Amino acid sequence: ALEKAAPGDVIHVAGGKYKGKTDCGWILIEKPVSIIGGYSDDFKERDITKYKTMLMPTNEQNATKPMDDVGTVGFKMWASANQADALKGTTTLIDGLYIDQGDANSYHPSKGQPEGVATGMYLDPPAKGNTPNPSISRAEMKGKTAGNLTIQNCVFLNASNYGIQISHHEGDVKILNNLFINNRMMACDLLCTKNQNGAVKFEFAYNTVLFTWSRTNEMTDMGFGVRCNAKVDANIHHNIIG
Repeated sequence: ALEKAAPGDVIHVAGGKYKGKTDCGWILIEKPVSIIGGYSDDFKERDITKYKTMLMPTNEQNATKPMDDVGTVGFKMWASANQADALKGTTTLIDGLYIDQGDANSYHPSKGQPEGVATGMYLDPPAKGNTPNPSISRAEMKGKTAGNLTIQNCVFLNASNYGIQISHHEGDVKILNNLFINNRMMACDLLCTKNQNGAVKFEFAYNTVLFTWSRTNEMTDMGFGVRCNAKVDANIHHNIIG
C-alpha cells in the first residue's frame, strides 16, 4: 500500500498482527502519507483498543539486521536538504498503532526475573538466552523527516533502543496521547537537523511514559522519558512520566 500510495494519501489498516513487508520486521515510509490503524476487518468500525493494529516482529526477523538500522516502523523521507525543502507544508500522520518488540528481544531465562513474569532481564547482543537469535538494538520508530509529522494514539512497548527517535529538518512535530511502556534508553528523542532556531516546533503532550530502562545493567545512564536536542522549540505539557 505504501508503494502504491501518492503523497497525501490515507492508508487505513485493520486490526491484526503485522510483521512488516515480506515479514522483515519493519516498514519503510518514503513519502508523506497518513497511516491510521484500529479498524474492523470490514472497515465499518474503528476502535483502537478493540481492533488492535499491532506491529510485532518475532525473533525470527532478527536473523537479518534492517538496512540503515531502520526500526520497526522506519521513516526515510529525505536524504538531502533539497528534498527536505520540497516537503514543506506536507503532513505525515501515524495514528492508532501498537508497536511491540517484546517477541523479538532476547531475555535471560532467570536473571532479574520478577515473580509472575515469564523471563528475566533483557539481553544485549550477542547474548541470546533461549531464543534462536540475539536481540537487535533499534528504535521502534526512527526517521529522518521533514514537513509536519504527527504521531498520536499509539502504544510503544519493549523497545530495545528508543521508542521514537526522529531527526527532523524543518516543520512541526507533534507526539500526542501515546503510551510508552518498558522501553530501553529513551521513550522519545527529537533532533533538529537544520540547526536553526525555530526550524522545528515540537509538542509532546498527553502521553504516558512508564518504566524506561537504562542502557546498562548497573542503571548508570540513559533511561530518559523525553529529550529534545539543541535548536528544537519544545512545548512539553500534560504528560504522566513515571
